[in-house]
Amino acid sequence: MHPLAVQADQSRCTKAIQSLGYFITDIDSDWGRPYDKFEGVKKGREYDIWVNKSTCKVEKIILDPDRHWYD
Repeated sequence: MHPLAVQADQSRCTKAIQSLGYFITDIDSDWGRPYDKFEGVKKGREYDIWVNKSTCKVEKIILDPDRHWYD
């Protein structure tokens, strides 16, 4: 179980990602790193999304290279 502060940040950042139209399939929250990596789907394509933990600002979005290596 994560401390409540972390749960609140994840929840806030989750809402920020969803507001961009992504359906979140996974969250990789690395302790000691300033970002969370989300995996999400939008319009049938899978994306990796890196989000600043403290601000919930999206830092980077790319097509999931494991799923869309041919694009």
